[in-house]
Amino acid sequence: MADLIQPDRLIGGAWSGTPLYAAIPAPARSVEDIIFVPQRLFAFGLAFLLAYGAIFAGHVWLRDWPLTDSGSPRFIDFISFWINAKFALTVAAADAYQYAAFAAAQAPYVTMTRGDYPYYHLVYPPTLFPLVAPIGLLPFVAALTAWIAATGGLYLLAVFRAVPRVLACLLAVLPFAVVKNVWLGQASFLVAGLLGLSLGLMEKRPFVAGLCLGLLTCKPQYGIIFPIVLLVTGQWRVIAGACVSFAALIATVTGLYGVAIWRAYLGAFGTSSLDNFMTDNVLDAIDQTVFGVMHWFGAGFAAKWSVHLVAAALMTAFVCVVCRRPTSGRLKAAALGVGALFVTPYMMAYDLTGLTIPAAFLAQEGLATGFLPGERLTLLACFLGLFLMQTFPVGPLILAALMALVLRRVFPGRARRLA
Repeated sequence: MADLIQPDRLIGGAWSGTPLYAAIPAPARSVEDIIFVPQRLFAFGLAFLLAYGAIFAGHVWLRDWPLTDSGSPRFIDFISFWINAKFALTVAAADAYQYAAFAAAQAPYVTMTRGDYPYYHLVYPPTLFPLVAPIGLLPFVAALTAWIAATGGLYLLAVFRAVPRVLACLLAVLPFAVVKNVWLGQASFLVAGLLGLSLGLMEKRPFVAGLCLGLLTCKPQYGIIFPIVLLVTGQWRVIAGACVSFAALIATVTGLYGVAIWRAYLGAFGTSSLDNFMTDNVLDAIDQTVFGVMHWFGAGFAAKWSVHLVAAALMTAFVCVVCRRPTSGRLKAAALGVGALFVTPYMMAYDLTGLTIPAAFLAQEGLATGFLPGERLTLLACFLGLFLMQTFPVGPLILAALMALVLRRVFPGRARRLA
């Protein structure tokens, strides 16, 4: 019998009690088995993390982030959350949806303008107000730090629940979308964390999963697919949990700010452009959806929406089929995570942070049952593809690749025939 290469336990078993990959006869080791060794992944991740840290430290040293050379806050996306939080602490919270009032609130802190559209406007629903209110009590730098730490912690918790490895948490902070999210102080950690927890808890603690899902209504575009899939699969306890947390959020917001805040939000949303979902042209290249791809190519209104809706319907059908089959909960979570991100017509580059969630469930499936040939290289290609997100909407391509990995496992016989 050939000697076996013992499972490496330095990063997997020593900290978690289980190996990262099954023992493989030496002559049968593939290129992937040689590349994806825990020590190499750990060294790779640490090198990337140190490089990112050096870049951020350089910007801080040059007074380019998070403050400018004059000491004022850098004009990044976090400004809108911080100002939103300040409104959330007042009785006039509904005024946040009046552009003149929201712009005036930014003026004392930031001086950078963007042509005819100098300040941010508020596009998030009132359900976000209670979640961001605490950061309104802090100065800008402290608020940004607390925001990244709190939402980043939620994100890493979701990743660790999917893949209980310290190495997984290290690799989860390396995608370029994560760096972009930190740089801008965006809410993608919050979205990815709530998405990951709801998917990870859905099989064993469905009601708690629903509670997390209800909180995701603070970014409602990521919940489009859930009612359909949950109804088709009969996930009544998840639905009940989501209804409870969503109702609690609505009651809290209404109790704190009154019905007027809902009228203000609906009035502001009604003025948005359904043609492009954009606030200015510089965002066109980074709407990471099928809709965004069509917009990037200059398609007309009807073509953009038609192609996106057809693609979204197909993806929803795939997810429903996967979730109704007797397959592992990890694959169902990965499929639903991919679907949630694919179906939305509006997802910016930093929101691709959420790709880590379905990728993590796929990785854990591989760790539990053995990786299929090409799976790990495909995941690596998805990671590298994110470095192109500033120039082309790569999101749909990466999501399609992840769904292909899911379908390959759910329908192994068909995958072999196609190969």
